[in-house]
Amino acid sequence: MGEVNHIRVVAKYAARLGQCFSTTRVPRASPIGQAIVQIQDIEHNGWCFTDGVGKIAPSRAKFLVQNLIWKKSGQTIPSVFQFRLGGSKGILVQWPDVPFNEVHLRPSQNKFTAVSKGLEIIKTSRFSVATLNRQTIVILSCLGVQDAVLQDMMKKQVANYERAMEDPQVALQLLSKYVDQNGVTTTMAQMIVDGFMGTKEPFFMTILQVWRAWSMRLLREKARIVVDQGAFVFGCADETGTLRGHSETKTSNGNGKDPNSLPQIFLQVPKGGIKPGEQPEYTVITGICMLGRNPSLHPGDIRVVQAVDVPALRHLRDVVVFPIVGDRDIPSMCSGGDLDGDDYFVIWDPQLIPQEWNYPPMLHDTVKPMELKRDVRVADLISFFVRYMKNDALSTIAHAHLAKSDALFDGPKNSQCVELAKLHSNAVDYPKTGQEAYLKPSLRPKRFPHFMEKPPHKTYHSNKILGKLYDQVAKIDFKPNLGGAFDERLLRRYALKDDLLKTVRMIKRQYDRAMLQIMNQHDVETEFEVWSTFILTRPRVGSEYKRQESMDPVITSHRQRFKEACTKLAGSRDPKSIYPVVAATYRVTWEEVQLVQASRQQRSTEEMPLISFPWIFEYELGKIATLNGEFELKELPEPSMASLDDDEGNDDDEFERLVRTRVIGGKGEVNGSGNGDDNGNGDDPETQETSLMNKIQATEEVEEDMAVSEEIVELEEGEEDARMDALARLAI
Repeated sequence: MGEVNHIRVVAKYAARLGQCFSTTRVPRASPIGQAIVQIQDIEHNGWCFTDGVGKIAPSRAKFLVQNLIWKKSGQTIPSVFQFRLGGSKGILVQWPDVPFNEVHLRPSQNKFTAVSKGLEIIKTSRFSVATLNRQTIVILSCLGVQDAVLQDMMKKQVANYERAMEDPQVALQLLSKYVDQNGVTTTMAQMIVDGFMGTKEPFFMTILQVWRAWSMRLLREKARIVVDQGAFVFGCADETGTLRGHSETKTSNGNGKDPNSLPQIFLQVPKGGIKPGEQPEYTVITGICMLGRNPSLHPGDIRVVQAVDVPALRHLRDVVVFPIVGDRDIPSMCSGGDLDGDDYFVIWDPQLIPQEWNYPPMLHDTVKPMELKRDVRVADLISFFVRYMKNDALSTIAHAHLAKSDALFDGPKNSQCVELAKLHSNAVDYPKTGQEAYLKPSLRPKRFPHFMEKPPHKTYHSNKILGKLYDQVAKIDFKPNLGGAFDERLLRRYALKDDLLKTVRMIKRQYDRAMLQIMNQHDVETEFEVWSTFILTRPRVGSEYKRQESMDPVITSHRQRFKEACTKLAGSRDPKSIYPVVAATYRVTWEEVQLVQASRQQRSTEEMPLISFPWIFEYELGKIATLNGEFELKELPEPSMASLDDDEGNDDDEFERLVRTRVIGGKGEVNGSGNGDDNGNGDDPETQETSLMNKIQATEEVEEDMAVSEEIVELEEGEEDARMDALARLAI
């Protein structure tokens, strides 16, 4: 794993061990080897301007993408890769001056020494729409943004969600523009283009309902207002040194409005969002912007900057570039951020630019970590975990800050709120320092505003901005409605043979079991929430913070596992081979629903079978639905009763035998489609069964590019959620 014995701080020791267990994807090694070049960090006045940033060649970035399995929605080579390499972590940014086989790392990225030198990718830069939340709105309000502006934004957004449920064009526009951090809305937009909203396909219509319910819930409970003129992206450093940095002298007067006094950033994002099936057209943002990082509790966490166009930086997309000159780095002023993978929101909507520019940033009190005088032991990890669970006050402090900000006249600028903001910062660092943040009784609110949904005897009705926004949104309940008809374009496209359907039914049973395990493990009520990562329920244990982000690797690994199985069954990735198998996944799902409905025993949605299985192939289903040419079936097939006779006792063995096979470079269609048999034996069930079983019994190694890392909990510095769950597993 690496040499970590020199670390005597228990929490940091656990974090370094957890670094080795990040959920990553491993690309093929460089064909000409890899050289790790150490470069220096850029520091001024004790501040590090390149904390967590390394460099990589554009040609190597292209090579990485070509050798990893990315979603088909990705149209461009990412500018930034969040990575792990031995004991190093952070991000790698494309720079033309880097040779193909070199990876440039800085001391701030090296956490411990390790034998492994393999480059592993966690996440890449991507565009996501910027959103406001309760904490940000409170700060903006105290800095002079008018309540009417925020209320009008909320009103328009609620109306748009209502229209999107009936009008495909409105839904397509919103999904393309309001891109979530996992890119699911882009996938949904493509499904509309493929006609699934027009046919009222039940899975898609249910996912659309989940998206609306999730969005409305976040509007009501979190004041998550989507900002059209905004982006949520990684941050990186301007290696050219072109951008103007922060000057203490020029910004000492917080009410000054001279753009020439502002620090500069560079930002290039898709024009009008990400439209399905199209290469994004990028535009460079220029002008005055508001910038920050979640969570923002102090008025100084929101910075006003000037976005400029720098030709030397135009190769960087979907990332905000910060200056490396000045008196202090910008990221550290944004809630103590850095550049090792932190996301920043950038907003250039003139209505949301604060009247008061660049309130003095909060000075974070450095808490000295508790350091042992000996090596860390497993018992120390267990002891710290118990102590953390007992003393962690992060959510309590955040709630106290929100309540005090609403109750006190000057809101977040009040001395009590400033003290709570500092306590919150210390609580975030608790897992790294081992020093808990103590919330004094005098800072605990006695009553809470109604939008916090506390017990009635502790509640008052707030007339401030968050109370007004809360009252604008009605509570939406999500109840899946699966009564719609499945898409005939998919059911009639191929004449599928019984042996293929039988094997696909076996794969679906395995898929359903795995999906139910995910739902149980992560406290998710429906498969639609898992598939979309739009989780509607609160977890029984832990925080909701970054829940959507943490679900992405879970569902990605799950989908890829069963896509592999179906691809191996097809024998080839060629469309002529894989499309009939994909159609079979849709057919067997439809048959299950038909059998349940015909039995007249279904009394509730909970008794319906799971229907997300075919949609691991949402791209291929869209291609099949839009194919030109005759359908092989003149009418809908009769639902088969064969599933009632399937022997499920051998499912596990059959599935494991299937996933061990190698994808064969087939020439034609899978032997199971009506026109896929070139030997004249298409009507001989025994011949078909033998052909399929021969494919399943092949035991060659799985191709390298189909390998996907299994889900492992990531133990990350600065990410308070899930950290302790990971520590608990580590200690055990």
